[in-house]
Amino acid sequence: MRQRFKTYNIPIYIAGHIHWDTLEADPYSDTLLLAGQRGGMGHHRLITLQGFEGESIEFKSAWD
Repeated sequence: MRQRFKTYNIPIYIAGHIHWDTLEADPYSDTLLLAGQRGGMGHHRLITLQGFEGESIEFKSAWD
C-alpha cells in the first residue's frame, strides 16, 4: 500500500478499528495515516479538508 500511496500521491488514509489512536505521516510516502479505536459507540472524527490538504482532524464524542 505504501507504494500506491506514493505512486498516486494519496494525501490521507483513514482506517477503522485498532486498539489505539494514531495520526502520523508515513515516512515513505508522506501520506497522513489516521486510524483509531474511537470509530463507533457514539464517537466520530471530523476531518476538514482544503482541496487535497487536511486542515484539521478532531475526535468527537456524542457525550461531550
